[in-house]
Amino acid sequence: MRYLTSIILILVITATVLFVSYFAVDRGLRQFYSGRYEKFDEMFNRTNYYDVLLLGSSRTHRNIDPRICDSIAGVSFYNGGISGAEGFEMDAALQGYLEVHPSPKYVILNYDLGVLSSEKRLYNPIFYYYFLNNKAVYNAVADTDKFTWLYKHFPFMQYLRFNDDIRIEAIKGIMGKHYTFDSNYKGYSRMEETIGKFDTTYLHRDSLKYEVRNNDYLNNIINTCRQKDINLIFFVGPVYNHHFDKKYADYSSIIKSSNLFAKENNIPFIRFDSIPLNTSSDNFSDNIHLSEVGSKIFSLILVEKLKFYLKDY
Repeated sequence: MRYLTSIILILVITATVLFVSYFAVDRGLRQFYSGRYEKFDEMFNRTNYYDVLLLGSSRTHRNIDPRICDSIAGVSFYNGGISGAEGFEMDAALQGYLEVHPSPKYVILNYDLGVLSSEKRLYNPIFYYYFLNNKAVYNAVADTDKFTWLYKHFPFMQYLRFNDDIRIEAIKGIMGKHYTFDSNYKGYSRMEETIGKFDTTYLHRDSLKYEVRNNDYLNNIINTCRQKDINLIFFVGPVYNHHFDKKYADYSSIIKSSNLFAKENNIPFIRFDSIPLNTSSDNFSDNIHLSEVGSKIFSLILVEKLKFYLKDY
């Protein structure tokens, strides 16, 4: 009996330590990444209505300002772009959004090359753990991690997925620090101005070898929009000085086949990868991300082009 009591006491103490430490780490991460948690809470927990949902990767998240779009278009935009997202995560973001929100009238998908990736992954899954009560979010996390049930019911088990960077950032948050470029306005965060260097040499060209027609995640997005009676629009975002054409030998053919695929599915396909904006490095933080100045300019250009397609404008 004494041994049983000791075992129970050890388990209770261990569980208490784990829960207390989890509470501290949780508080630190929420402080450090307050804008990102606010964004995910809006997307996967709240129920506000928006006329237009923007989807994509960081080239949506940090390059399109809904404040500008709203003021010009006269309809309500929400930036649902998620940094690092590829096809699987863009589809998951749409499904998670629709799980709690009324369907928007329009989904505007930034046709990043990653939308055609067949890899099943979430770029940074820890930001989804708080929203596992959202059925679509739970399913997306479970598709990539067999321990999802444990993460939902025993949150301290999330430590299994924390890397050194996350632990350091949690400590910074506990100390009251905040990630400078994690502001949030209707899902938009401004770009870090010094994110990287410009590649202008292009010593060799890679090949993407992406399939357009048979891509499950792109087709899921298309079918979901049809079922929900949502107008879907594709656009190819700005890129510095024809970067993708210079980096990928098959970029041009992929874009052409994507354009044909969009036409066959009666989806507008708008290209901004060759506009004058793209010729000045002042408008970019690196080869594929706009600077804050470039983002404001492009938000104006985008919404002016979308006027033709937004029937309620």
